[in-house]
Amino acid sequence: MQTAKCLFFAGTDTDVGKTYVSCLVLRQLLAEGNHAGAYKPVASGFPTVDGSDGQRLMQAIGESTIIDRVSPQRFAAPLAPPVAADREGREVDESKILSEFHEWTTRCSLLLVEGAGGLMSPVSRSWTNADLIQRMSIPIVLVSHWRLGVVNQVLTSLVACNSLGIRVRGIVLNDVDGLLQVKEAEDHLQLLCRFLAGKTAWQTIPLLRLKFGQESFEPDLRWNDIFS
Repeated sequence: MQTAKCLFFAGTDTDVGKTYVSCLVLRQLLAEGNHAGAYKPVASGFPTVDGSDGQRLMQAIGESTIIDRVSPQRFAAPLAPPVAADREGREVDESKILSEFHEWTTRCSLLLVEGAGGLMSPVSRSWTNADLIQRMSIPIVLVSHWRLGVVNQVLTSLVACNSLGIRVRGIVLNDVDGLLQVKEAEDHLQLLCRFLAGKTAWQTIPLLRLKFGQESFEPDLRWNDIFS
């Protein structure tokens, strides 16, 4: 039975552009000839499939009719998934999250899993994204909004990952809205690099930048090399 190499894309907060980043990575993987899959275990904030995170991921891997495979647990309200589920008289099914994940690992060679919200955001009544990552036992990429506060958000998330035994394989600074001026962006980048360089465990983590509207990362990275 095939077991896919996996990578979890976690945010340092909500609305940091995880889906945009994930879709870029998936398209690059497929363009290089990889058999890549995408899994969004829990999603909220989309009353219809159109425009949803799951639909965008599904389109990125070239599947057009099986949204329930890519995004099986969806809730309409733009709230934390367990709260949105409760509004509909439903509950996030934790066992289904894991069973669908293990099923996905038999369908492809590389599996990208996208979380919901920030690293410590709840995905069910008892699990955060961090809890889910631990249960899947897979490494992560941290995606952060490249704006004022990015240094705090990235470093706080790295400290949390270190204490929880979560392996971080990459960091993406994503200029989500293009409002950060070039000088400010570079100043924040250099400050973050200085802090990362000061801790041995963080020095080798790739730090990528994605400017507003761009479809390529700086520097370039062979994404299939960091799946495991």
